[in-house]
Amino acid sequence: MTYPMRSFRLYMAQRTYSVYVAPMIFVAVIALTVIAGLIVGMVTGLPLPGETRTIFSGLGMLISVLIGFFISSSALAVNRTFATFLAFGGTRRDFWTGTSLGFLVTAMITAVGATILLTVERLTDGWFIGLPVFDSHLLGDGKYLITFLAVLAYSLAALFTGAAFGTIFRAFGATAVTFSIIAAVLVIAGVTAGLVWQREFVLEAAANLGQWVPTILAATFALACLVISYIANKKATI
Repeated sequence: MTYPMRSFRLYMAQRTYSVYVAPMIFVAVIALTVIAGLIVGMVTGLPLPGETRTIFSGLGMLISVLIGFFISSSALAVNRTFATFLAFGGTRRDFWTGTSLGFLVTAMITAVGATILLTVERLTDGWFIGLPVFDSHLLGDGKYLITFLAVLAYSLAALFTGAAFGTIFRAFGATAVTFSIIAAVLVIAGVTAGLVWQREFVLEAAANLGQWVPTILAATFALACLVISYIANKKATI
């Protein structure tokens, strides 16, 4: 067995983090959202009317699963077995390659799960009460291919964000992580300012790309974090 595959197996061995938790949180978010929808429906009636449906979307799911859990779990993943892997003869590149492959598998599982749940949501007309959870603009307005690719891109962006901060911590320490967070905030603020400054061009480009805009942005961010994590991983110490 090659060393990258050994790293991949080390990552996948933690199945609670790599396989099970994301689908479980999906189900939990659906349950909580349905409960909230039923409470609102006591006033508005069921199924929920159109203006009320717009309150619910997949945004809460994205925050709870992708941003929260994936960032923290991937930061732990790039530190948990690093020393052990190198002690058994693997290289930093082997470790990064295998772990990154594991991130891809986790993201694929999440994207497939989201697409399946979107299918169930549409077959049940919004979980029997007209409630959209996955059928939202951020996830492609019910288009299966866009939903799959969007969730895949969001997942990879979150996973490699955690990996970037995790590898920076291992390579340069806690102070570097603090400064990297500040730098990331400043970069995001600068990019946002630039987009506002060139808003006419941005709006025209967004109109041409349509529902693919969030997915493209997430994929670009994921690629940037992937590069950062790879560079920091080369400097990592045991």
